Amino acid sequence: MRYERIAYEFVEYIPNDLKEGILYISPEFAVTAHRCCCGCGLEVSLPLAPFEWKLTFDGRSVSLWPSIGRAGWPCKSHYWIRDGRVVWADELSPEAVKAHTARADIARAAHFGEEPEAAVDPVEPADAAQGFRLKGGRRDLRCQ
Repeated sequence: MRYERIAYEFVEYIPNDLKEGILYISPEFAVTAHRCCCGCGLEVSLPLAPFEWKLTFDGRSVSLWPSIGRAGWPCKSHYWIRDGRVVWADELSPEAVKAHTARADIARAAHFGEEPEAAVDPVEPADAAQGFRLKGGRRDLRCQ
């Protein structure tokens, strides 16, 4: 069952048995976990850090940035969580994954005051630079 909304629960420790449709958030350990929103059952753990994912909580709902998805997932899911809604996007292209990885490597190195391990090109390929397309063809969300 594919989800269009996701609830949240603040916890100290992420439970061993993740329930479908709930984003577990551990502020103490700066991590979130949930089951993939497509309903495949895959456990998704996201670290919260300046160079990883960012969580916002407005008192009523949560949002995560950047998008959630991996090219290697069997389900090929790719989505954002925005104000408790699951916003579905097209499957990640290998080029988009490479561009995101390069940006993340640069941000991680900068955070720790280091140089990136390998020379990386943070410039996205032309198709990824236009932003990821949302299901339905809209292009109002961008992977940054």
